[in-house]
Amino acid sequence: LGMGLHINEAQEMRRWNPIFSDLDQPRQPGEYPPWFKHYKEAAEETKHGLLILQLTDSYLQSKACRWEFGYIRKPELVHVYVPSGDNSPGRIVKWEELMEDVELC
Repeated sequence: LGMGLHINEAQEMRRWNPIFSDLDQPRQPGEYPPWFKHYKEAAEETKHGLLILQLTDSYLQSKACRWEFGYIRKPELVHVYVPSGDNSPGRIVKWEELMEDVELC
């Protein structure tokens, strides 16, 4: 989506995509964080889903993960890149497939 921070050589921080310039704005209690509003909108508009490129323990334990899975509630749209560990490029699997096959983890 381009929501991540980009740091150039001069240590200047900016968003990759200027439509996400509101992400650092404060929010009211009970209100979705600004980043999640964009994320949720993208998830609702996608035809093929979202791709997690680095599925790690720290991601699974993060507040962002709880927001993404707790409020999107469409695991059929979540896909995960699974590296192969050898010279082959790995593959992309559906979240449900990952949950059913421990060998993929």
